Amino acid sequence: MAVLAPMLASFAISVLFVASRVFHVNGELYFALFDDAMIAMRYARNLVEGHGLVWNPGSDPVEGYTNFLWMLWMAAVHLLGFPDSKTSLVVSASGALILLLNLLVVRSIATRLIPGEPAVSTLALWLTALCLPLVYWTLLGLEVGLLALLTSLSILLALRLVDAFRRRDLLLLAAVLTLAVLVRTDQVVLCAVVLGFLGLSLPPAYRARVLITLSLAVAITVAAHTAFRLSYYGHPLPNSYYLKLGGIRAGTRLRRGIGSLVKSGVGVLYAPLAFAVVALWRSMPAASRGVLLLLGAFLSQCVYSAAVGGDVWEWYPVTNRFVTPALPALLVASAVGAWTVAIHGRPWLLWTLAAGFALIVSGRDALSRLVPSAQIAAEFGAVSIWLRGARIGGRVLAWLPTLLLGLAAFWPRDVNRRPFTAWVHWRLLACGLAVLVAANAGPAVMMRWRPGAAEWSTAATLTRLGVALRESTAPTASIAVVWAGIIPYFARRPAVDLLGRSDAIIARTPSHAGGFLPGHTKWDYEYSIGRLRPDLIVQLWGATPEDFARINSLGYEQILPDLFVLRDSTSVDRARLRNAVCRIWPHRCR
Repeated sequence: MAVLAPMLASFAISVLFVASRVFHVNGELYFALFDDAMIAMRYARNLVEGHGLVWNPGSDPVEGYTNFLWMLWMAAVHLLGFPDSKTSLVVSASGALILLLNLLVVRSIATRLIPGEPAVSTLALWLTALCLPLVYWTLLGLEVGLLALLTSLSILLALRLVDAFRRRDLLLLAAVLTLAVLVRTDQVVLCAVVLGFLGLSLPPAYRARVLITLSLAVAITVAAHTAFRLSYYGHPLPNSYYLKLGGIRAGTRLRRGIGSLVKSGVGVLYAPLAFAVVALWRSMPAASRGVLLLLGAFLSQCVYSAAVGGDVWEWYPVTNRFVTPALPALLVASAVGAWTVAIHGRPWLLWTLAAGFALIVSGRDALSRLVPSAQIAAEFGAVSIWLRGARIGGRVLAWLPTLLLGLAAFWPRDVNRRPFTAWVHWRLLACGLAVLVAANAGPAVMMRWRPGAAEWSTAATLTRLGVALRESTAPTASIAVVWAGIIPYFARRPAVDLLGRSDAIIARTPSHAGGFLPGHTKWDYEYSIGRLRPDLIVQLWGATPEDFARINSLGYEQILPDLFVLRDSTSVDRARLRNAVCRIWPHRCR
């Protein structure tokens, strides 16, 4: 029951999340993934339909995805023959299954760290099952859940190898690390952490054999994938690398990336981080060694996220797509820390943690009140909306961990009984709830008590627009878009990616002046519109009055705000398109 209950909870959350994202288009049920995931879905569908790994059938190959193995899984889903309206639902369902598998691995890690104490593994299971950022990104169709599973597996297998050498565990770990770098090449960061841990922890008798085997497996995989990229795409790295990092100074990226980490660490991860540090400091030596690996896996992803400037979706208090795959590792470490506090912690330790939590929350609230919104936006970037958007419900949740630890400190300890008595249960429960509430308070407020409500509305609108474009244009009509995933996928039309995710030329142009927003600082309308001449422009990004005038001079007529049609194009039914867009966005037609 200790395993079944959190798994059932995870399954129920997944069902509710998926059910909340179903919407109707022309009387038919539709489901759409996150926009970036739909870019990979377009590549997957084109591959299955015989066009190759391309964004537009018949165009030159450009690697506009960054999740090779996950994209191939999407291609396998397309082989099942589901209609476009339901394929995304199958991908989300596979993500829910991955979340369940990850729970089993998390339980094994916790059991290995603190054997004989099922309360630790039970707490780790619940913390992971109710980890809303992991649920959110996974069920939206991103590779986050798969990476979390592979991260957990690599940690478990590394711990098993340290305890005793087994050839099977070595081969399994080599396979897991190979799969991880095939999902995303930047998972070499995880590989480096695992290899470093094994190099420090393995007995000399078989240390060299393990390190050489794993290093060769990772190196051969990366080399083979790079060779494929060079031969197929002509470049050694995905196009998004050149788009997001090319020409961007390291200081600019770090400034934004560190701000993102401060938002997550201070905003929603302070409690699990604090308990993980306690586990590293006060738990048994064998457990401390495992916690060191868990924290290493998590912190390495934080460093990587900071180095690349964080993610573009940073305006709500939830860990981003780079950090979230390592959250289960942090939560297992925090479960060990909660157990350590419950068993060995004196009241002063609980009071210290509670005081620290209170300082964080009060300091955060004071900053949101004292610093003017304009100054916050200028100095704190992505943190600004989070600071300005504090609500009463969010403040109550923010203070709850402090209150829980205060109650745990007051709970009397009966020293005449055996160690694990009622007071330990209550302390462990209080510490676990403190971690759970702190780690999920931000996401819960962000989701407005309905999983992904704001993102669901955007996905539904973009899907309806894509379907409208398919119904009001000829198959040869090309469309220029900013949201390059959902609209082109459901429109099934050749597309021009104005922000360059799948355009090698845009990805290598200089960034526009202004704030750094990963993947959203490069565009060239002279090239994308003046040279490529799309039949239809349905979105623009950062357009100035001069840009609008230039678009008109290039032979386009504006039929609605941000909606332009090439004057001599015969591939667009203007009246039908205008009526459809007015139904989707009535405010644009007023």
